Amino acid sequence: MKIFVSSTYVDLIEYRRAAERAINLLDQQFKGMEYFGARPEEPKAACLKEVEQADVFVGIYAHRYGFVPDGDTASITEQEFEHAKKLGRPIFCYRVSPKQPWLLEFVEKDTDKHKPTEKLAAFLKRIEKDFVRSKFTTPDDLLAKISADLSRHLVERGRVARITHPLPPVPYFVHTYPLQAHFTGRVIERAELADWMGRDARAAFVLEAIGGMGKTALAWVWTQEIFSLNIPIAGVFWWSFYAERDFSRFLDKAIAYASGGTMDAQQISSDRDRVDALANLLRQSRFLSVLDGFERVLRAYARMDAAYRGDAVDADARNDYRACADPNIGIFLRCLASGGTLTKLLITSRLFPRELDDLAGVRLMPLTGMNPDDAVEFFHKQGINGTHTEIETAGAAYGFHPLTLRLLAGALKQDPRYHADIRNAPSVEMREADRDKRMQRMLEFAYDSLPPQERKLLSQLSAFRSPMKYETIRDIFAGGRGSRGAIELRPYDDNEDELAHAISNLSERGLYMRDAATDTFDLHPVIRRYCYDMLADKPQTHAIFIVYFQKIEPPQKIQTLADLQPTIELYHHTVRAGRYDEAAQLFNSRIWRTLYYQLGAYQTQIEILRALFPDGEDNLPRLKDVSIQAKELAELASAYSLVGQPRRAVPLTLRHNDLREKAGDKKNLAIGLGNVAIQQLGIGELKAAEQNLRRRIEICREIKDEFNEAIGHQELGRVLAYRGEFAEAERELDAAFEMFGKQNAVQSQSVVSAYRALRALLMGNASAALASARKAREFAEEDARTDAPTERDFIRAEWMIGTALVAEVSSVGAKHFSTPLRSAQDASPLQRASPLQQAEHHLAEALSRDRAIGMVDIEAAILLEFAKLRLVQGTTADDRRQTAAVTLSGVEGSAVGGQQSAVAPLMQESLTFAREALEIAERCEYRLDQAEIHNFLAEWWMTTADNRRQTADPSTWLPSTPLRSAQDVAVGGQSSAVAQAREHAERAKERAWCDGPPYHYKVAYERAESLLKEIDRVTR
Repeated sequence: MKIFVSSTYVDLIEYRRAAERAINLLDQQFKGMEYFGARPEEPKAACLKEVEQADVFVGIYAHRYGFVPDGDTASITEQEFEHAKKLGRPIFCYRVSPKQPWLLEFVEKDTDKHKPTEKLAAFLKRIEKDFVRSKFTTPDDLLAKISADLSRHLVERGRVARITHPLPPVPYFVHTYPLQAHFTGRVIERAELADWMGRDARAAFVLEAIGGMGKTALAWVWTQEIFSLNIPIAGVFWWSFYAERDFSRFLDKAIAYASGGTMDAQQISSDRDRVDALANLLRQSRFLSVLDGFERVLRAYARMDAAYRGDAVDADARNDYRACADPNIGIFLRCLASGGTLTKLLITSRLFPRELDDLAGVRLMPLTGMNPDDAVEFFHKQGINGTHTEIETAGAAYGFHPLTLRLLAGALKQDPRYHADIRNAPSVEMREADRDKRMQRMLEFAYDSLPPQERKLLSQLSAFRSPMKYETIRDIFAGGRGSRGAIELRPYDDNEDELAHAISNLSERGLYMRDAATDTFDLHPVIRRYCYDMLADKPQTHAIFIVYFQKIEPPQKIQTLADLQPTIELYHHTVRAGRYDEAAQLFNSRIWRTLYYQLGAYQTQIEILRALFPDGEDNLPRLKDVSIQAKELAELASAYSLVGQPRRAVPLTLRHNDLREKAGDKKNLAIGLGNVAIQQLGIGELKAAEQNLRRRIEICREIKDEFNEAIGHQELGRVLAYRGEFAEAERELDAAFEMFGKQNAVQSQSVVSAYRALRALLMGNASAALASARKAREFAEEDARTDAPTERDFIRAEWMIGTALVAEVSSVGAKHFSTPLRSAQDASPLQRASPLQQAEHHLAEALSRDRAIGMVDIEAAILLEFAKLRLVQGTTADDRRQTAAVTLSGVEGSAVGGQQSAVAPLMQESLTFAREALEIAERCEYRLDQAEIHNFLAEWWMTTADNRRQTADPSTWLPSTPLRSAQDVAVGGQSSAVAQAREHAERAKERAWCDGPPYHYKVAYERAESLLKEIDRVTR
């Protein structure tokens, strides 16, 4: 659709750009003077010609009447409008609000000969009644209003298929819900939702219920009526995790919508930073954000077989099964549910997310069965005969479960044997003990009432995990035998009419839902699970789908996870057909490299690989080749380690090592020993880590594998440094560095240099640490020049440089800092910066790069250094006087890069960083990080206690928000700051114990003991 935009130009340039952006986001064609180009006709003729060729006319008017051609009495702007009106084009006009500030140079004035203000006033008065849609203020405001009006116009014309990004206040339903006919009742629940939206201060509302209770239907119906509730709202964003579990895609779409189309999430380096960006947008405006099917991103359901899973899940004592599989999703939930945001978040889920436990900003409504009167009304709307009492009795037998009642009505109505009479409903025991069997009984009734051919078809359709277009169903089930090679499928070969009739009948019965918006069919998860269980020939059915997906050509260039979906579907059906070896080959040849190196989609890699373990991860993958078994064990362990689950990685790597040892594969055994040692180090198993590394070194010497031996020395040096065996650690690191030097392994020399910096920091030698860290950065740069950049090396080096700078200032103070600052003439801004400004720059670089690749194992440590940095800034007066001296790239707006900051905000930021670091460390069970963070928190509370005693205004040293963890009870409650310090110091000591001396984190352990002694002295 061509949309002509008319206005004066110089005063409305930014507004015209906003209009163009709105039109482009709706995937329509903008027409305006900007793109006329060189034309033989005069401007007036060119403009009127463009109006003739346009389908819609948009007028934007401010305080200028516009150019009047010689010989005319009306401006070109007015003539464009009159021409569109004469042609009968749809017209949408917008006037600037009288309250909107406007530059005087863009306000026309009357003269003796010309009266533009009079003409403009007359023109606007003439169009006001019939054509002016609304008044606008800013360009963004105009963008939203044009978008809303044009979206409605497109809908009315049936042209909505290619809308890309509706803009607020137009609701954006990224995924639609195929609401079935005769939705009834839920009046109480809808009123409760309206009360929450209008009057409740709590930011999040969770609709929790078992499958089939109608969570999504209720949320959908209520969301459609949200604008009729007279509640001020900026927009509605609906996302279904049933349809799409890719959280990166969610962030992309949500940021584009919440920003009014002004922000491109692809320009933000990582999902973690996108979460912050989206949270900031949602804090500023009152949106309603709906996350449907949230259980699909919780650990219990975040798996390839989620579509077949019922309500029974494998619970655990830690409630990990209710935790978000992607930590960024959990962070997003807490950002919105913790308060301080105007946006409301509605979640539908079978399970209550663990991340929302104990948050005051969450309202929970467990959804139960329908109201009995509503159930009676529903059956009557469905055309089922029966008295109020008969229908209520039948519904009560099934707990008024909505999906059950819909299936009952569909079977009674469609099967001629039952005469649409409620008295033919199957009987069911009313005992509470049989409650869970009621749904099963109804599914049996609905399924068994189908003709045999349709039963088989429905079960075969249930083998698909996702919605299907009718054309796909037709090609697979009625396309003739030739399209499937030697595989035969009955009963609809070459008989599309019967297939279409069967699909229609299944839909009428409520068993197979059609989504008109996407023109696809799908099964409710509860129905899918039952029908799939009833499928007798699962391998054969999946084999048929394999043939279909093998014909789909993958994209030449895979850029997103969506591009890989057809291949993943092929993998899924290959696994389900029992062809595990073929599936493993497919994963290794077409999936693994893209997920691991290109997309960094480690969670998806976990879901895919787990399918090769049908007997559970405690057993071997169901593969014939032992070497492939070992390989997939290693890949799954690696993925777990990369998403911050080292404890799940360790047993997998140990089994990998057993297989390699039995096979006599010493090289891969040595590599596996090193991998498991790294995983064990993270969770504090220092003794086992050291033993495995020493054995790796022995094996490598035996097989003369000097490179892998050097890696063994490198990692052993790190373990020994944590143990406080600094002399031996130095020998191991020196040996590794020398061996790498002989092999010209520059990248590995960068790693060793970073470990040398770590050792120096643990020894308290910040200047030596800084020198080694800078050397690590130099090696990383050399490797990037001569081979290819290794992002982990840059992250590690930047982290160590920032850490060393903070440690140096902490120990000697900013004015005694050992690195001289250069003069203004010969130094870069970074070199002229103060030590703490330099530290901020390097830590910000490390964190940005870390989050860009999802390097979870270092993120907590970087955040801890930010916490230390803020604490030093809050307590180092010398540096605070320098903070306004220079602003660094990447540090704008921070406490260091901007104006002087008060002490209290710096202390609050310090605490916030530490808490975020602790959250990651505890979720990932990074024991050494936990010890470090708890020690820091003990120091933080001691600093707070000291300054409360010294300042006249104690409140300036208190955090502005209450603390959430059990260890961080807010000051002013039952515990004092000193008591808080004691709790953290005791926890640090326990975490640093690891396997007990000498296999403990010595520096952290001794620091905790020292803190406890200091606390005892203070409290005596």
